[in-house]
Formats: sequence, structure tokens, C-alpha cells
Amino acid sequence: PFLPLNACPLSQGSTCLSKGVGQKKWARPTMSISDAELSAVTAEVDAWASKNVRALDALSEEHRAAIDELEGNSSSLSQQQLELDDALSHRSDAAKQAQRVVAGLVSQLEQLDVEQQQLPAKRAEIERVIDQESQSLASVQRAITEQEATGERRSVELAKGTSMYRKWLGLAFERVGGDRLR
Repeated sequence: PFLPLNACPLSQGSTCLSKGVGQKKWARPTMSISDAELSAVTAEVDAWASKNVRALDALSEEHRAAIDELEGNSSSLSQQQLELDDALSHRSDAAKQAQRVVAGLVSQLEQLDVEQQQLPAKRAEIERVIDQESQSLASVQRAITEQEATGERRSVELAKGTSMYRKWLGLAFERVGGDRLR
């Protein structure tokens, strides 16, 4: 094969043909190597190449095994990520639901607090109404008691008057309607 003259270590003693600055012309090296030396070098190169091919094959197998393991790990991690995302989604939904419940309870608590603040005023109003009703009831009871007493006195007076007229005049009276006598 043709090699650049300065690149081949076996080119000692050959001449480099130049074409110009920075350009090289290819030339066939002129060497003399015996068949035994060539066979020995070829055997060494073949042994070296075989050794390196086996090492590269072993390294390639190791890398393939590592890649397979990483792909398995990646698949497992992807599955775990999906499970975690699903769990997070459920927890997030549960947290949102809990926040809605808490917001509802806070609203109810605020409403109860407002109602509790209004209780003293409502209690005072109820007590005022009860006092008014008690006073009204007391005055109605007094009026009823007075009417009963007046009615009883009148009834007693009428009975007295009737018995007096009967006794002194010998007259008999008949009741005509409610309070009238004839």
C-alpha cells in the first residue's frame, strides 16, 4: 500500500518526493524484509489484533449487559414514576377535597361566629319582649280579677235586691235575657 513517507516508521532509507510546500507525494517504500521476519511481524500483529478483538468483544458484551441493565432500570424507574405521579394525583385530589371541606367548615364557623356575636342583642330583645308580655299579662290578670270582683259584687247586690223586693213587696221576678229581670 501507499503511505505518506513521513508517516510510516518503516520508511527509513526511503526518499520523500515533494511536490510543493505542505503537499506530499506518495511513494512505494523501498525496503527489504525477509519472509521469516514478515511472518513473525504478521503473527505478532495477528496475535495483537486477536487479543484486542477479544478484549473489545468482552468490553462490548459488558457494555451491552450494562445497557440492558440500565434499560431495565429505566423501565422500572419509569413505572415507579408513573405510580408516584398517580399517587401524587390522588393525594392532590384528596388535598383539594380536604381544602374544599375546610373552606366550607371555615365559612360555617364564620357564620356561627357572626350569629354568636348577635346573640347578646337578640337575648336583650327577647328579654325586653318577655318583660313587656309579663307586664301586659299582669295588667290583663288585674283587669280580669277586677271584672270578676265587680261581677261578683253586682251578682251579690242583684241577689240581695231580688230577695229584698220579694220579701217587702211580695213580687216575683223573671230573668229576661242576660242581666235583666222582669
